[in-house]
Amino acid sequence: SILINLKYHHDENFTGKPVAGCMKSQAVITQEAAEALRNVQEDLVMSGYSLVIYDAYHPQKTYNQFNEWLEEEDSYEIKNTYYPNIKKPGLTGYIKEKYAHVRGSTIDVTIISLKDKLLSPCKKQKRSYKGQKDIVYMSDNSLDMGTSYDVFDPLSVFENNNIPEAARDNRILLRKNMQNHEFIPNNKCWWQFTLVRDTSIDSKF
Repeated sequence: SILINLKYHHDENFTGKPVAGCMKSQAVITQEAAEALRNVQEDLVMSGYSLVIYDAYHPQKTYNQFNEWLEEEDSYEIKNTYYPNIKKPGLTGYIKEKYAHVRGSTIDVTIISLKDKLLSPCKKQKRSYKGQKDIVYMSDNSLDMGTSYDVFDPLSVFENNNIPEAARDNRILLRKNMQNHEFIPNNKCWWQFTLVRDTSIDSKF
């Protein structure tokens, strides 16, 4: 019953095109991670919610395309949507966070109400936060997390206090349910979690 919308399978992502190694619409993860996600989903469904998977395992050629993209000229629309406050050379750290996915136990997720239908493509909305440059919010009807998926910005840090209280509560809801089943959150990106039983886990998580 988990909803799947793999962002790198189509062009609604920060590269603006489908990404190598992501041509299939099926999310691939380790068996242990799949079992843990099933448990998360069972808890969420009891409360009227569902997980949405944005990204799971992908191979080295995916990262090769990400690194090639870092060398390309900026697209105004892509920059404005995914990294409005950061120059492209500053995105290296965000791309490195994605290398965890090669192990198969890292997953990018959010939550949606069972009453709502997942939208694809997303609806773009302008967001204004106090003391922050306006951002584009890509609404797919999932719970409002303050920023949409893969927005490389300080606003995507879990503890950022500039997002609305309701969005902070939604981030806490997601994190609590994932941690209850042994997933470790990435503080830099509210959507990324790695199964704690992955013995190759990097200490930065």
